Amino acid sequence: MGSKIGGKFSKKSAYLIGLTTVILLTLFNQFLIQQILTEQKYDATVINLAGRQRMLNQKIVKEVLKEDVPLSSLKATTSNWTQVHEGLQIGDDELGLPALESESIQTLFDELSPYQQNISDIILNASSKEDLNDNLEAIFESEQRYLPLMDTIVNTFEEESGQRVRRLIYLEIFLAFFSLILLAGEFIFIFKPIYEELEDENEKLDNTIKELTHSKGELFKATQRYDLSIEAINAGIWDWYIPDGSEWWSDKFYQLLGYERGEITASYNTFLYELLHEDDREKVEKAVKAHLEKKKKYKLEIRMKTKKGFYRWFETVGQASWGYDEEPIRMVGSIIDIEEKKQFEAQLTRDEETLRIQKEELENALHDLAEIQKVAKIGTWKVDLKTMKVFWSDEVYRIHQVPTGIDIKVEDGINYYREDYQPIIQKAINNAIENKESWDEECILITALGNEVWVRAIGFPVFERGKLTALSGLFIDINNEKSQKL
Repeated sequence: MGSKIGGKFSKKSAYLIGLTTVILLTLFNQFLIQQILTEQKYDATVINLAGRQRMLNQKIVKEVLKEDVPLSSLKATTSNWTQVHEGLQIGDDELGLPALESESIQTLFDELSPYQQNISDIILNASSKEDLNDNLEAIFESEQRYLPLMDTIVNTFEEESGQRVRRLIYLEIFLAFFSLILLAGEFIFIFKPIYEELEDENEKLDNTIKELTHSKGELFKATQRYDLSIEAINAGIWDWYIPDGSEWWSDKFYQLLGYERGEITASYNTFLYELLHEDDREKVEKAVKAHLEKKKKYKLEIRMKTKKGFYRWFETVGQASWGYDEEPIRMVGSIIDIEEKKQFEAQLTRDEETLRIQKEELENALHDLAEIQKVAKIGTWKVDLKTMKVFWSDEVYRIHQVPTGIDIKVEDGINYYREDYQPIIQKAINNAIENKESWDEECILITALGNEVWVRAIGFPVFERGKLTALSGLFIDINNEKSQKL
């Protein structure tokens, strides 16, 4: 007997050890699943806010151009933009952002930050909209650099997020495979011997099985409801027993519509004719029919009436089960409130239309400005003192009789003046740089075609945060006036 007891104890110990190992592996798998979900949650928040940064940048630039947007509102939006920009790098508990750990993304942020900082400083330090207008070119230039870099950051976030999730999934697959091997070993060396010993106990269980048979139907329905609910989304759950049209709704289902359990009858007819928006009824009936008859996927966005009498948008999904004769027995599914998503989509559509109209208006305004310059024979120019890059408007090219778009160097611009006027212009430029003074001179140009043209050359220094950064000005064709006087 001692040997038998000892043998039983040994098998029991092995069983407990194996079962404990399986439980630990299962718990670890659940931990990995939660880790994946947490990674996706944080990554989704980061990617969403990173993508939103691009939209905020475009919104800020758009509001800079709009006269009816208060400066205080613009500064508030810019402060929020700056907060998220910093949070994406160092973390922000308020925004739910973890600290950035990716060196490659941090490198991109280091490249991006000067342009973000430039736009932010211009707006936050501005005392009026006129200050912003004076810095439009700097804002536009920073925006052009900012947007593609932000796109690259978002894409890199998404790529690195996918890599992290894939690593966790591979580890989970490995653990699942190891668990299967462990279970196979337990079956061969533990469960099978125990099963053979339990053969003698089967007769004792017969009476118990008979007592439980009467509850088999209820247990089957409860198990089936649970299994199908797992396939649906964890939200407001509904269970439709098709033969009599009755339904069971979870507490969350009632809560999403503002009801308490018992305040409204749970049935398919109640859903179809009392809760569902009449414009959505036909598509729901068609989708249900297609699912039950052809087993097509059931997933819709619908409007349902709440207890307060107004409609909200919900996403509903469902899965049916069929009997041996392929007749549908029940259908289980869920509803999720997507009202905020639908409102955001509608607002996004309106914003896109507004941007399209504003783009057209801006293009028309620029075209009109070019026409005005051509008629008035007035052109604009600018020299970036940091890069020494020269900008000429189309009219300046025309005055110099140079093909539009050809790169112009600073010395080329000076050399177009007739030799006796070159010292005058050079002195004016030096004076503007050294003493920060503007100039207004009437001079003769020798055009690219060798023609002499009288022009009025106007120039002035351009400052950013008190620092001289560029020279800008006008060229006015006064050849006709001078010819008439002469």
